[in-house]
Amino acid sequence: MRTHTLALVLGFSSDKSVQSLEILQDATEIDFLESALRSGEKDPLHCIYQQRKIQLQQEIDFEDYVEGLLTQPFLDPVIQEHGVQWFRSKIQIEKYKKSEQQAAQVIAEYALKIYEKDPTRTDFTLVSTQTEVRIRIFTIS
Repeated sequence: MRTHTLALVLGFSSDKSVQSLEILQDATEIDFLESALRSGEKDPLHCIYQQRKIQLQQEIDFEDYVEGLLTQPFLDPVIQEHGVQWFRSKIQIEKYKKSEQQAAQVIAEYALKIYEKDPTRTDFTLVSTQTEVRIRIFTIS
């Protein structure tokens, strides 16, 4: 059985209702959020967003590098094939990430309903026949 962790970051609006701020699926981001909250960080999500921005820029830079390499005249066919395969893999990974995000959204909506019924449930597990999802709920001001 596969086990995943999903963190739901919640905030409270001015009328004291709960609102979802972010859904985290990456274990590193979840650990970082937990550490930032323990250390009293004022805006723990800002740091995560900054890290994502840096990572996205690195991916864009590498993609530009590969694209630039493929446009070179007299490129070795082996290198060209590897570049094309990289782009095909990137497309498949993007499709997978999109479907994973959609699934996380559905699971997060369900977890939020559970939390709204019982706010003491901040760490629980949802189980299906093939997958187990640990839900961690963090609230920030």
